[in-house]
Amino acid sequence: MNDMGVEGKLVADQLGHSLDVNQNIYTKSPVERRKTAVDQLERSLVM
Repeated sequence: MNDMGVEGKLVADQLGHSLDVNQNIYTKSPVERRKTAVDQLERSLVM
């Protein structure tokens, strides 16, 4: 639901969890976004 743009608080309420639990346990970053973050970090360390 996160990838579909549904508000995190709404998802947490539907699941009966706190927003913190919902985001920390159920939400995963897509692999491509994680790869982009690593690439950006590598570029910043080289400079």
